Amino acid sequence: MTSPPHSKMKNKIEIPLSFLMALTLLAGALFSACNRDYSSDDAVRMVRSNRVEAELVSEEERDEDTVWTFREKGKRGLEFQVIEDHYMTGIDSSEWEASRLYSNYSAVLTRYYLDRYDGIDGQVRSEDRNGYLYGTTLEYTFTDRDDLRRKLRDLDRFAAFVKKGNRSNGGFFGGKESYSIRARFEFDGSFHFSESGAAGSGTLGDLEDRFLNYAISYNDTEQLGFFSSREIRSRLEEYDGRIYVKRGDRWEPTRFATLTGNTAMPRTSFYALRKREGLQVTGTPDSYTVVSAGGEEVFIDSSFDWGNGWVSFYKAREILGCEINGKWAIDTD
Repeated sequence: MTSPPHSKMKNKIEIPLSFLMALTLLAGALFSACNRDYSSDDAVRMVRSNRVEAELVSEEERDEDTVWTFREKGKRGLEFQVIEDHYMTGIDSSEWEASRLYSNYSAVLTRYYLDRYDGIDGQVRSEDRNGYLYGTTLEYTFTDRDDLRRKLRDLDRFAAFVKKGNRSNGGFFGGKESYSIRARFEFDGSFHFSESGAAGSGTLGDLEDRFLNYAISYNDTEQLGFFSSREIRSRLEEYDGRIYVKRGDRWEPTRFATLTGNTAMPRTSFYALRKREGLQVTGTPDSYTVVSAGGEEVFIDSSFDWGNGWVSFYKAREILGCEINGKWAIDTD
């Protein structure tokens, strides 16, 4: 027996309403969890948990933020802030205001020691908000692996200088401890590579490996020349962005890679991969015409496929005439 029209309509309405109620409850829970008013007691607890010995000297409102200023105990007597920082967050189309406690102690301490240190090789970028120092970052630009190593050593020397001078006051470096040096490294070369981390926290410990991932992915022979064949081979074997092609029922590894999780590869790498597959090509790795396995001429440049010069696996399959995928996908087959 067919249900009457109004009965169908009722069912259609009930489902989205219940779903909407669930979303509303979820958003409310997230809102209450992320947006709260902090007190001076919260600010004091934060300073103590960071193992900084300091006294609260003032509390004021600045552009809807509450700012508590502390002064270190002892000879140095640095003043720093704990800020009730407000920001917007959300899920899908829902948006609401949230808040957190943020301390600029690391930024203040970095600036203090930079004023007493000669020869820093990086650029110092300071961020100010509402009249107080919000962040201090050391920015390094490097041209190759050797230069990257020099810049990392420069950061390590400065970190050691700070650590030596800061032993008597609070913790040092990352995690729940009171202090870390923020740093950013950017490659000045043929592809975009930029990574940030905190000195001494371990977040920059594998920076050379991460840079090697990019050099392999872009098939940048100049940058790969700074790594040994053993290093490249070892990195490929463990890297989940390594590219495989399928021969019958068997996946075969190549010496090429893409960035982890990507379903496309730079055109410079595809230029070399198509050579491995025996396809004819004219042009340079940045702009070329390749004859596909089906005999079609395909022009590839900076505007190809996704509009950024990357070749999607879908297009690569059409051109190569075989399956292609990243190691992370092969491992789940």
